[in-house]
Amino acid sequence: MKRAGLAVLLLLAGCAHGPARRGGPERVCVTAEGWSAVVPSDQLGTAKRALAEAQRKAVEAVTGVSVRARTRVEQAVSVEQKIWSDAEGRILSYEVLGEREEGGFHKTRIRAVVLKDSPQPGQTRPASLPGDPKVAVVVDTWAFPDRGAAERGVAQGLKEAGVKVGFGAADYVVSGEASVAPLDSGGLEGFVSYRARLAVELKDPAKDEVIAARNFEASAMDVSRPAAAGKALAQAGRLAGERLAADLRARLEE
Repeated sequence: MKRAGLAVLLLLAGCAHGPARRGGPERVCVTAEGWSAVVPSDQLGTAKRALAEAQRKAVEAVTGVSVRARTRVEQAVSVEQKIWSDAEGRILSYEVLGEREEGGFHKTRIRAVVLKDSPQPGQTRPASLPGDPKVAVVVDTWAFPDRGAAERGVAQGLKEAGVKVGFGAADYVVSGEASVAPLDSGGLEGFVSYRARLAVELKDPAKDEVIAARNFEASAMDVSRPAAAGKALAQAGRLAGERLAADLRARLEE
């Protein structure tokens, strides 16, 4: 009984991103699954296409309208997924719940927080940074299969703070390394807990200057070890993104 209650709390926590700002559009937490035909010679691309399809379905489930997924890839290892409708992004954040191959398809299931109504200026996002600079994120994760978990978290944190995140040439770069390790899960009745550690730097590549260097930690638990570790990495990344966005804003407003 205790375990069931804890599971419910975890599910609710996974969808808790705070209320929309007063007068702003409603935020809805939804799960969706995307499929992509398996291409043996392009496993990474197959997984990315399935994720983009899951994001598209999440938005359609909330808005009831068709949208298009735009995926930008650089050097076949980095990807930025954005779901657009009415020229505005609707997905505030997402979490990969599971991936599998079945019947010749790669299937990815996600939980996403989606804006139900079309965002209006000033309602859902902080003001852009002075000059609207572009920030690239390169964070590696050691000893964990999903080496982009922390990187995606950093990117989400930056975006939610009003920072433009992209790939390739950028005005500023966030780089770093993350690690994750299990915690003592005694008394959690089947749940496991992991702690992630993340060290990041915000740099101005044109001046070869480090604007900020910070360390972050975050913990998470789940019935699955990979899920718990991934959640911890993503949370550490989001904390880093939010803080580095504030550091960059302060520098640009000096």
